[in-house]
This record gives sequence, C-alpha cells and structure tokens, in this order.
Amino acid sequence: MGADCDRAQKGGDLDLDDADLAHCDLSGVDLTDSQIRDADLTGAILDGAVLADTTLHRSNLTGVSGVSADLHGANLEDAVLIGAFLPKSSFEEARLHRSDLRGAVFTNGNFVDAHLEDADAGGAVFENVNVHELRIKGTNLATASLLAASGRPSNHDQAMWSSTTCPDGIVRSTDCYRP
Repeated sequence: MGADCDRAQKGGDLDLDDADLAHCDLSGVDLTDSQIRDADLTGAILDGAVLADTTLHRSNLTGVSGVSADLHGANLEDAVLIGAFLPKSSFEEARLHRSDLRGAVFTNGNFVDAHLEDADAGGAVFENVNVHELRIKGTNLATASLLAASGRPSNHDQAMWSSTTCPDGIVRSTDCYRP
C-alpha cells in the first residue's frame, strides 16, 4: 500500500482529503472525526473500523468490505458505495444525501435517524435493518430488499418503489409502509 494507507492505519483524527486508500486494510482502526473527502477507498477493508462523525463526502467506497463498522454520524454525502458489503454496521444519524448505494449490502445494521434523501439504493439489501426515522425522500429503492426491516422510515411516501421486497416479504412497486 502507499503512504496514505500507512498514515490511516495509525488511526486518530486525521486529514486524509484526496487520499488513496484503495484496498487499504483499516480493520479495527479508529478514525473518529477524520476528514476523508474526495478519497478513493475502493475495495478497502473496514471490519470493526470506527468512522463515527467522519467526513467521507464525495469519497469512493465501491466494493468496500466492513463487518461491524461504526459510521455513526458520518457524512457520506455524494459518496459512492456501489457493491459495498457492510453487514452489522451502524449508520445511525449518518448523512448519505445523493449517495450511490446500488447493490450494497447492509444486513443486520442500523440506519436509525439517518439521512438517505435523493440517493440511489437500487438493488441494495437492508434486510433485518433498523430503519426507524430513516429519511428516504426522493430515494430510489427499485429492487431493494427491506425484508424483516424494523421501524418505520420517514418520508417513505416520497421514495421511489419498484419491485422492492418489503419488510413482510411481499414484493411491491408501491410504498411498503403505506397503510
């Protein structure tokens, strides 16, 4: 790996804007409050990493893998998480406005009070995830799965539903939470 990866692996409150962290193993590293804007984290390993309140604005996290990653309060606005694998991870109060989460897997995770407005979550897997007060206004949920998701997202009537697997297991092209 490179100098950016070596620096990040030491952890701490770092400024890693524009960093090349592609395929970097950040397992268990604490980067709370770090600035990692416009960075390349393609294929990075985030198992048990702590990225709470970290700014990952416009970063590329395509194909990252991170079981039990902590992204509580993280800023992932305009980030790319295509094909990310982040089961058992916390996105509580995270901001993911306009992010691309197509095909990402977030099983058994937490999205309580997170902001996912105007995002593309087509084909994403939110199975057995707590979505209480998850803001999804303008979000594409086509072919996404919310099977066994708990809680009720806000603005659900303003999301885009198409062949979406709802918490009850029924596939619908209408609001899964409509009474």
